[in-house]
Amino acid sequence: MSWSYGDAIVFNKPNRNVHSVFLHCSASDRSQHDSIAVIDKWHKKRGFSEIGYHYFISKNGDIHIGRNIEKIPAAQKGHNTGSIAICLHGLKKENFTEKQFTSVRALCMAIDSAYGSKTIKFRGHCEVSSKSCPVFDYKSVLKLDTNRYIDTSKSNTQSITKGIVAAAKNVLDLFSSGEKVKELQRFLNEAGYPTKVDGVYGQSTKANVEIYQRSNGLYVDGIAGPKTLLAMGTLKLGCKGSAVKLLQRQLTVKGYKCSDDGKFGLKTEKNVKGFQKAKRLGVDGIVGKTTKRKLFGTVASQKLA
Repeated sequence: MSWSYGDAIVFNKPNRNVHSVFLHCSASDRSQHDSIAVIDKWHKKRGFSEIGYHYFISKNGDIHIGRNIEKIPAAQKGHNTGSIAICLHGLKKENFTEKQFTSVRALCMAIDSAYGSKTIKFRGHCEVSSKSCPVFDYKSVLKLDTNRYIDTSKSNTQSITKGIVAAAKNVLDLFSSGEKVKELQRFLNEAGYPTKVDGVYGQSTKANVEIYQRSNGLYVDGIAGPKTLLAMGTLKLGCKGSAVKLLQRQLTVKGYKCSDDGKFGLKTEKNVKGFQKAKRLGVDGIVGKTTKRKLFGTVASQKLA
């Protein structure tokens, strides 16, 4: 049994006493190990009766149910009683995915909600072991307070919930994280908005998204939703909108006169091909990452003003 990424999670409290949730990582990034069956096999080889974790979260964000929640886990020696154990597949910090973080937030919030605020502590295996497990910053991912409780202040809970819903709907917002956020941050840098590429959608990333939206005639909310992400994507024949207007204006600046009607027609395509040929790029009339980088460069912010 499992929850697919984005599914609503219904958590039922076990009859046994629980006071803590421990987070773990699987210590492998290999795709063949991204399986609850593999973890179960590993644990049985170590002499366990079955998998020691209650939940296992795959790279794609799916949550798999392992050991029966009514049973004490076999996950953090000396601290198993009164706990729930969750493992995310991964070894290197940079290889954990946005979907995994979204899913672990959703699962932990469901657990926290079932017990009530300030009842369950959320901890890392590293807190009771010499291991560095989990290697990612779980305190930041879960937005824990200094006592290891999920911060249930209204503003924080709303922000986390927005992040969970946003990621499931292909929207990047405050508290989103992962490779898609890195791609967004790289684009912002290429477009002339200096942004730290750390995979975390923090306040600085949000501020730069707002500037980008304002410059492109988009609704300004700091959320990289479908329209904003589309504007940042590949542009080609048939595309319409403010992103095409921006392209046409920049082509004019570069000496390829275009009417800024927001329609990527044959004339715009011809000008794009002319620019690509002049810059010795692949001449296909499609404005992807490489063409955008050459077209806008690092002074794009001046052109967007």
